[in-house]
Amino acid sequence: MKTVQGNSLRASKWFKPAIIAGGVIVLLLLGLLAIPLLIDINTYRGQIAAQLEKTLGRPVQLGAMKLRVLPSIKVAVEQVRIGEDPKFAQGDFVTARAVRLQMGLMSLLKGAPEVSGIELDEPAIVLIRQPDAQWNWSTLKPLQSTEAQSSQPPFDLRVQNGKFTMIDRSVTPPTEKSYTGVNIALEGFSPQRAFDAVISLTMPGENGGKFSIEGEAGPIDRADAARTPIDARIRMESVDLASLESMFGDGAAQGAHAGRLTSDVKVAGRLADGLTASGSIKAEQLRLVSNVEPAKTPLEAEFALKARSEKNAAGESAVSMTIDQCQVRVGGTKADIAGRIDRLPAQPAIDLQLKGDRVSLESLLESAYAFGFGPPAGTKAGGAATFDLRASGDAQSLAINGRAEIQDLKFQNSSMPQPMTVSELKLTFTPNEVTAAPFRATLSRTTVDLSNLKVSDYSKQGRAHLDVSTSNAQLEDLVKIAESFGARPGVAATAGSASLKAAIDANLGGTARAMNINGSGKLTGARLQTAGAAKPIEIANADLGFTGDSLRVDNLAMQFGGSQINGWLQMRDFDRPNATFDLKANQLSLAEMQQSLGSSSGSAGAAGGGTSAMTATGQISIGKLLLDTITATDVQSKVTLVNQVLTLDPMTLKLYGGAYQGSVRVNSASAAPEIALNGNFNGLDINQFLSASGQRSSIYGRANGAINVRGQGDGSSDGLARSLVGNGAIAINDGKFASFDLMKQVEVLGKLYNLPTGGAGTAFRSLKTNLVFERGRMRTDALQILMDDLQVNGGGAIQLGDAPTIDYDLIVKLSQGLTKRVSAGGGGAAGLLAGLASVSSKLGNFFADSDSTLAIPIKMSGPLKQPVFGLNSAILQQRAKTRLTERLVEGFTKDAGKEPAKEPGKEPAKEPAKPKPVDLLKGVLEGLKRKEKPQ
Repeated sequence: MKTVQGNSLRASKWFKPAIIAGGVIVLLLLGLLAIPLLIDINTYRGQIAAQLEKTLGRPVQLGAMKLRVLPSIKVAVEQVRIGEDPKFAQGDFVTARAVRLQMGLMSLLKGAPEVSGIELDEPAIVLIRQPDAQWNWSTLKPLQSTEAQSSQPPFDLRVQNGKFTMIDRSVTPPTEKSYTGVNIALEGFSPQRAFDAVISLTMPGENGGKFSIEGEAGPIDRADAARTPIDARIRMESVDLASLESMFGDGAAQGAHAGRLTSDVKVAGRLADGLTASGSIKAEQLRLVSNVEPAKTPLEAEFALKARSEKNAAGESAVSMTIDQCQVRVGGTKADIAGRIDRLPAQPAIDLQLKGDRVSLESLLESAYAFGFGPPAGTKAGGAATFDLRASGDAQSLAINGRAEIQDLKFQNSSMPQPMTVSELKLTFTPNEVTAAPFRATLSRTTVDLSNLKVSDYSKQGRAHLDVSTSNAQLEDLVKIAESFGARPGVAATAGSASLKAAIDANLGGTARAMNINGSGKLTGARLQTAGAAKPIEIANADLGFTGDSLRVDNLAMQFGGSQINGWLQMRDFDRPNATFDLKANQLSLAEMQQSLGSSSGSAGAAGGGTSAMTATGQISIGKLLLDTITATDVQSKVTLVNQVLTLDPMTLKLYGGAYQGSVRVNSASAAPEIALNGNFNGLDINQFLSASGQRSSIYGRANGAINVRGQGDGSSDGLARSLVGNGAIAINDGKFASFDLMKQVEVLGKLYNLPTGGAGTAFRSLKTNLVFERGRMRTDALQILMDDLQVNGGGAIQLGDAPTIDYDLIVKLSQGLTKRVSAGGGGAAGLLAGLASVSSKLGNFFADSDSTLAIPIKMSGPLKQPVFGLNSAILQQRAKTRLTERLVEGFTKDAGKEPAKEPGKEPAKEPAKPKPVDLLKGVLEGLKRKEKPQ
């Protein structure tokens, strides 16, 4: 049977031709396999590189080459480098570890190889966008030459697993992003003809998503890219929106937009003539405004639209888009959109029709944050909306026509554990205003009736009007209702009730027109907490009267910390409050006020409000004022507050048995408040005043004087004392130093007897001195202390602080009576007073003053509570020399004035030379020294 079949096959008329064809094929295969053995492809490296340079218009470097003939004629090249255009950077445009060049067999056999295709394995490609928006790839020769000039045949381009580094210099600062997994297949690419293209890549980031385009494009219109035809399918899978905008060169939105896009869209046509697009898109975690929370619910849309590129009179390109059909879904919410959007992307002009029937508000409001509007973050809402609206105009100033109805509206957030309900809300929109039928808002036990709601000029700077009425409402609920409608009162209420009937007019943006309120109200048992304040304000009663931008509060009874305040106040200009008042307080603590108000002033001031923006002027009476460690009573003052500087001027108060008249200035703008005093005081119990810091003072008496100082408090008396600068004067009458007995020190240091010592301190009739404060050091100039038997003059300084120290140079002068008593007592004093013995400190520790009274120079230093006394020998010796010189000169002048008697008949004798005062002084001192030597 097999033999018959074999004979039959050989007898067939196709047998011999088949044998011949098979032989030819075998020969051809053997010939092809022999080509790499016959041709050394490396000999053509320069020729191939030159051809590629001519084609691309860039320098090309090729590594080792190897010819392969099956399944097609290709040349494998190692280490390929394509240079960069010097206008963009120095370096390489493309580097690839391995490249395959596709060639025609006949051109290879002729010795003139022609490259018809390029395959790049794992290339690294650098794409650079200049500030003028030009890309470095745009200067490749195939994209520059005109159709008439170009003779470049079509070629194939393939990129496998490439990496693109995109550097965008058109934004500040420049950005750099990497796109991996890039695969490109261009079949028969030529700018002069249509070509197939498949492009896919992985977006930057750990979860950047995937992007792909597949279809046909070309021929490329070099004069106007918008006239290049395209028929393609664009798909995205969880693509990062910011990376997508960066890839297409939109740096203006950098950082503002975020989200992940999944889409499947078909596009066809020319953008210049009309490019149709249809498909679906899904946006997750979408955010289109900076510094807002992304949408929690995905936004999905199915659409069909047509886009067209146009140029304005300035030659700038813009895109107009006609939406034939678009259904948007956010959770369970559906809405239909149709219309046009022109002048994209720079200055969008909108004309859209929006329709929805029983649209759920819950998902819609949760996603509203992504577009930069909506209630406070975390707000949950329920209800259904039916609307038929037309929005037209610029994106920044839309005009709306139509109606909307919202039913079963509920709001709830973290500050409202119970939902706030709103009765049926009916809104009517016109291009100039939005009006609402009367409605009611209810939260817990509080109901507010709202009527005559009207928002005018909303497309520019909106102005709202609203009539509000409520009676005995819970203040806490009332504040939360106001917040839910967009008000920002900046205060939280934790107790109290309120009644209010008022008409409110307010801006919805800008500050050109202030808020106006007309009506009346009342607060009872209210507790208010401002942001950052340490303690709440408790209001027992306040009768409110609103007139325009002014609020008058009468019959005010409030408590602030330890202060109970009564009176009236008026507040003008709610945007930048200006207050006038007449208030009476049982007490006021400056430290408590700074703690409660100063902590909130910084943050409030940054926002343009709060205590830093408030100004105030008025009268205040305070029963007890606690100023640092000092307590004053019966304070009466005019008060001014500007830029956190509190001025009390004129000010009168009682202070430790005395009185003060003058001014006090406290600047709380800095962390450590600055305090300034300027005034007069009288009858002040100096011991109580100095002991107010907590350490018992050793100085007694009643003080009068003046003070003009300033310093910076850090919460301690020591810190304030060390910062004081300024001057003053003080006089203390009928006083006493309890820490030392000055008479005893005079007796010991002067080696005197019969002095009235043994007292418990140093009593004096008066003390007077000038004061100079030098940041922790107080100089006392022209110091004078008068006692019964002593007079003290001198000067020095006190180092201020919690443990003050002193350093004084004093001259203590004994009275004439005490001098006589000491002289009559014998001893060394009587003899010293008779002659010149007082000139040397070795003969006594005192000197005789001009009125023949004794004076002793004393050095007083150390802690004020227990000073150390010593003889000031330098003053003693200087004073002794001065007095001795004066007496010698006086005596010499007296003797020199006498003329010697003349004898009769004799010529006058020649006068001897007059001794010089210096020589006389030396002789006297030498004589004194001889007398001092022991006999």
